[in-house]
Amino acid sequence: MLHLWEEVGDTAGIDRLTVLDHAVEASIAVNAVSSGLRWSAEALAIAPDPQRYYRQARLKNLGRSGGRDDLLRALELLAEPSRLRGEVLAELALISVFAGEAEQGERYARAALDLAEQLDCPSLTARAHAFLGLAAASDPVTAFRHFAGAHATADPQAMIDIATWESALHVAMGAYTTAIEVIQLGIKQAQETFQYAKHAPILVVKWVQALTALGRWPEALDLIDEMLGEPELPQLSHAALLISQGEIRLAQGEPADARAAADRAEHLLGDEPWVRPYRIRLATLRIRLDPGNAQDIYLAAAPDLAAHPHEAWALVAAAVPADLPELPVIGPVDEAYRAMAGGDRATAAHTWRTLGNRYELSFIEADRPRPAPRRQPLLGLTPRESEVLKLVAEGKSNRQIAADLFISANTAGVHVSRILTKLGAATRTEAARRLFDATRAPAEERTDNATGMRH
Repeated sequence: MLHLWEEVGDTAGIDRLTVLDHAVEASIAVNAVSSGLRWSAEALAIAPDPQRYYRQARLKNLGRSGGRDDLLRALELLAEPSRLRGEVLAELALISVFAGEAEQGERYARAALDLAEQLDCPSLTARAHAFLGLAAASDPVTAFRHFAGAHATADPQAMIDIATWESALHVAMGAYTTAIEVIQLGIKQAQETFQYAKHAPILVVKWVQALTALGRWPEALDLIDEMLGEPELPQLSHAALLISQGEIRLAQGEPADARAAADRAEHLLGDEPWVRPYRIRLATLRIRLDPGNAQDIYLAAAPDLAAHPHEAWALVAAAVPADLPELPVIGPVDEAYRAMAGGDRATAAHTWRTLGNRYELSFIEADRPRPAPRRQPLLGLTPRESEVLKLVAEGKSNRQIAADLFISANTAGVHVSRILTKLGAATRTEAARRLFDATRAPAEERTDNATGMRH
């Protein structure tokens, strides 16, 4: 470990720079941003090179400080065609799209694709297609064509990136169930390649957004709680999950809890260009919590609306400004928001019903959907803990439980520990026996009652 270097030195035949490089790579793999950036800065001070600038940019992008300058510096040092140059171009494409610079993002992604094909690099080809799909979000036909191209050449690692951005487009188009299927495939790939900590947070953000739209709020809240318990959770993912938590609490008629979640998200969001879509989403939640300040909230967000039209239409629908902005309308979700903004609630409601968007219906229909009455908890466990206990009773390990529920092995272990504590069980076998007894009892009672009636 690096903190023992002073005692060990290079006696093992490995110099400190090599150890630093390995430490930075490991930090990227597990989202350990703060320590990774510290080691990256030291490595660059010793020997600056494009690979180290690229690693530093990736770490910054995992956090919220941004790595565009590092990527541009790496690009300057990579004049000749190489796989690394292609990866740098792909990363710049991603940053540009999230900064609302779709045309610039498309240029970087196109350059990455040309280089990938020149070098015959299928994985980079897949990622470049995925980022071209993301950049072409205003043209869903073109976007999904690029995602199909990405699937054709993707390896398991690239599939995770594809799932992330393809699911985002499905959510934007209102194909929520399809988005969840794509997300679960991505999480499965992340688990199988031991990349859960790195890739799961953003995938879970999209999963929660899809569940929120569908009105599957208890499931969404379970996912939020589980992900917020993960170590080294990126701040942007943390903030995005809190925004969704606030949206759900508001729809459930709990404005105080919704406001608390919004306030916590506000503190986590920075001012970087790529957080602006989430700032617009947070502004929409703020207006629904405080309609009296709708105009001020809307005007504060107005400069960013043109770069992020999908999020913008939701804000416009909540604020209902006197003059609707000139924004592209892409797909049924945007059409429904525009109808809401224009006062055509019947058309909007019809579209939301067609899409299965129960969340937005809750702001149109007088009889807002409320959570279904809570069932009597089994053995005092939460619904999620009951799911875990059933898998424990099937003899599954924590890793197998994690794979079945698309959570981390760490989270599965936390659930199992809580279950054992709640049940006062010393072992998993004892906990499984409690489940068997609890589920057998009602059946035996029904048999006894039926026997008594026959007599």
